[in-house]
Amino acid sequence: MTSFASFRKCDFQIHSCRDPNWEGQRPLGVGDAKPGGAKAAAVDVEASRKAWAKSLVDKCVAKKLRAIALTDHHEMVMVRYVLEEVQTRRSAGADPDLWVFPGMELTLQGGCQCLILFDAELEPRWWVQAKGTLGINHAAVDETSSKGASVTQLPYPYVEIASRLDAIKELKGRYIVLPNVSGGGQYTVVTEGEHKNFREMPYVGGYLDKGQNIDNIPPRLKNRLSGKDKVWGDKYIYPLPTTDSREAGYPRLGTNETWIKISAPTAESIRQAFLGCNSRISLEAPAYPSIVVKSIKVKGTDPLADIDLEFSPEFNTVIGGRGSGKSTLLEYIAFGLGRSCFDLAEKPYTGLARLSDLIKETVIAKGGEVTLVVTQDGADFEIKRAATTRFEPQVKYPNGKKETLSAKELRSLFPAIAYSQGELSELGREARDKTSVDDLLTFIRAPYKGEADEAETAIRRAKDGMAKVARDFSQLWTLTAEKTKAENQLAAATARITALQATLTKLQEGDQAVLDKNQAVIDIGQQAERQQADIEELQELVEDLSGRLASAQRLRSTLPDAVVSEVKTSTEKVLSQVGTRVCT
Repeated sequence: MTSFASFRKCDFQIHSCRDPNWEGQRPLGVGDAKPGGAKAAAVDVEASRKAWAKSLVDKCVAKKLRAIALTDHHEMVMVRYVLEEVQTRRSAGADPDLWVFPGMELTLQGGCQCLILFDAELEPRWWVQAKGTLGINHAAVDETSSKGASVTQLPYPYVEIASRLDAIKELKGRYIVLPNVSGGGQYTVVTEGEHKNFREMPYVGGYLDKGQNIDNIPPRLKNRLSGKDKVWGDKYIYPLPTTDSREAGYPRLGTNETWIKISAPTAESIRQAFLGCNSRISLEAPAYPSIVVKSIKVKGTDPLADIDLEFSPEFNTVIGGRGSGKSTLLEYIAFGLGRSCFDLAEKPYTGLARLSDLIKETVIAKGGEVTLVVTQDGADFEIKRAATTRFEPQVKYPNGKKETLSAKELRSLFPAIAYSQGELSELGREARDKTSVDDLLTFIRAPYKGEADEAETAIRRAKDGMAKVARDFSQLWTLTAEKTKAENQLAAATARITALQATLTKLQEGDQAVLDKNQAVIDIGQQAERQQADIEELQELVEDLSGRLASAQRLRSTLPDAVVSEVKTSTEKVLSQVGTRVCT
C-alpha cells in the first residue's frame, strides 16, 4: 500500500442487492426458488452473493473507481462479500487497487439521512457494536433473505450520531458521518427550521444525491454550505457528489465524476480531504506529468542499503537532518536516470567530485544495485544499474524486452533535469551575483579595450576553424548516434503504444451487437438503393412501351383485325414481364 496521498475516483453511496429500494433482480435468499423449482440452500446463497460481489468489483474496475462505500439502509450484510472479492484478487496478484469502505445509510428523526463510513480495516465485530449503540437491532436482521428489512426511522437527531459512537473507545476516530445536504427532497438536513442542528453538528462534510454537485446546486444552498449565511453557521461543508446507485447492473456507478485525495482507506483520511477540499477534492480527473519516477530500489550499498521507496506522481519532499541521506537518495535517483555527477563529469558544480565519489564508493565499489521504475505515458519502464552490466543502464520495456544502453542514450530516452541541493544553491548565488559584462567594460580604458577586442576576434576565428574541423570529424559519429537514438525511440514508442492499447476499454457485448446491427442496416440500405435503381429502369421501359402502344392504337383503324391481334399478342408477352396489360 502506498504511504502517500493520491487522487482516487470515488463513489461513496452504493447500495447492494439486499437494499429495500434495490431495482432489479436480487441474488438468491434461503428458501427462494432456483431455476428448476428447487429451494435455495445456504450454499446457493453464498455462491449467488459472491457472484454479485464479483460483478460489482468488475464494474468498479471498468469505470476506474478506486474508492467506494457500500451503504445499505441500517445494515452491512453484503459488505464482507465485496471485501473478500477484493482480497481474493489481491492475493492472486491481480490487485484491483480498490479501497472499500464499510458503511450504512441512516434515516433519523425528521427523516434526515446521513451516510456513515468506517475504516476499511475495522473488524466486523465493531460494525455490530456500532449498530447497537445507534439503536439498530442487529439480532432482528435476517441475513439469509434476499431482501433487507424495511427502514425504521431512528428516534434521535442526526447530530447525536457522533456522541453515540464515541462512547465506544474502539470506534472513536474510525468513522466519518456525512449528512445529506442535497438541494430539495425530503431527506436533506438543509431544510427550513434545521439551522440550529446544522450549525451545531460536529461533521466536516456532507453528500449530494444523484446528479448534484457544487456547481449546479441552488445559490441559496451554496451560501448555507459555504458559511456565508450566518444563521446556518460559519463552517464550510463541502458537498461530495454520489450516485446513490441501487440498480441491477449499476448503470449510474461512478457517474458522479468525483476524485478524492486520500493516503489510506481510513475515515480520518477522508476527513482530512474534506478539511482541505480545495486541493483534495476534484470534479475533474487529475492531470499528471507524462513521465514520472514511480519507485526506486537500492540493494547492497551504504549508507542506504536495501531500500524500496514508491513516489507520488505529484509532488515529493525528502525531509531529514544533516547526514541522514537526503543528498545520497537524490544522487541515486539521478544515477538511475544517467544524470548523476558520476555520469556528467563536465557539470559546472564545485561539489561534482564529492558526489561522483559517492557513486563510486557506495555503489560501484560495493557491487551495489540501483533500480528505478519510470512511468511514461502510462507504461512502466524498469532501469537497472548493477555490476552485471558494468553499471551501464539496462532498460526493461513494458513488453518484457531488455536492452543495455549508454548513459547518454538513457538520457535521450527519458528526458529529465537533476540538481543536487548544493548545486541549486550555487545556481541561486550565480543568479544573484551575476553582473553584466557591459557594466564591467565601462571601467576599462579605451586602448586596453581595443586590444581586448582584437584578441577576442582572433580567438573567435580560431574557434570557428576548430569547430569546422570538429564537425567534419564528428559527422559520422553524429549520424551513427542519431540512428541508435531513433532505434531506441522507436522501441520505446512501440512499447508505450502497446501499453496504451492495453488500457483501452474492450467493447461490451451489447455495444458490439449494436455495431453489428448498424452494419446490417447499412447493407440493407445499399440493397434497397440497388432495387430502387432497377425499378426506375423498368419504369422507363414501361413508359417507352406504353408510348409505342399508343401509336399502335392510333393506327388500329387502318389495319385489319388479324394484324392488330398479332401485334397485341406479341406486345402483351413483352409487357407481362413488368406487369402492364395491353388494352385495345
